Amino acid sequence: MADFDINTIISKKDRMLIKPFNLRPGYDMKYVIQYLNLYAGNMDFNKIFNNERLFDNLSIIKQNETILQWSLRVRVPLQDLLNNKKYSFYHRYCLFLSYGKGKFNNFDYYRARIHKSHMAICFSCWKLIKIDDIQPKKTYHYGWQKYVEIIEAKDLMVNHWNNKCDKPMTDFGKARIIQIAWKNYKNRPESLATRVWNALKTDDYPNDKKFLGLTPYKADRANGSNGYGYIDYDGGRFFWHPNDYGLWAKYKKELLNFRLRHYVKELLQQHGYRIINGKPWYIMVKWIENPDHYLNKDYPDLIRI
Repeated sequence: MADFDINTIISKKDRMLIKPFNLRPGYDMKYVIQYLNLYAGNMDFNKIFNNERLFDNLSIIKQNETILQWSLRVRVPLQDLLNNKKYSFYHRYCLFLSYGKGKFNNFDYYRARIHKSHMAICFSCWKLIKIDDIQPKKTYHYGWQKYVEIIEAKDLMVNHWNNKCDKPMTDFGKARIIQIAWKNYKNRPESLATRVWNALKTDDYPNDKKFLGLTPYKADRANGSNGYGYIDYDGGRFFWHPNDYGLWAKYKKELLNFRLRHYVKELLQQHGYRIINGKPWYIMVKWIENPDHYLNKDYPDLIRI
């Protein structure tokens, strides 16, 4: 029942469920058993009690142990429980910190007391978080056909998911993560390759010789070329048929590579280097950051002017 939540439902007029002595969803095991009998049908209660006992034993802080020490001690066995598909109805989305001794006899089951710090370990981001108690909200219950006071298991986690969790389970929290990632992306240092690409917008290459924005139907046609379009660049003339977009795209790509490579060569010359063994522009652009590294080879790619 990994996807089944225990909700605390309080109705002053209808006693279909007993009133739990603690409003935290899943804390009162007598309420949990009655809730499961009402909404989930037949279940293996021995397995449920065993799982609850495993999580409750980890939740108890030892005497003279700090909260940080407790979190470090239980983190690995807690991850093992979750990896083995063990689930708790009380520790549904986090492991609540508790103290003292509980009474862990199946149908006479009482958990240890909730720690006054209200700390817990989030199962999503594994941070130590503080879980404050909340008041039930009035909601319409379609099964009972009336308004009742209810606390859902996820309500205790909403504030953390929305504001601090690295792997939230709410739409607001996910939007926050996306905004942070986008802000970090926009504020990142501009890479050298990006600077080279942006420099092409202001280079002196003639617009009539650029393929960007140029279609075969906009290109001039030479007399006697049998209807083929052509373009001149880098000392050569290239032809294509108006319907051969693959060949046109190929020349367009080659022109961009030529312009990028030409600009990188100019940058290296400004730094006092001359290329001996030419490479694609995206490899040569790395030479600008550390050109001396490529001077110490037996067959150098560039030399100092």
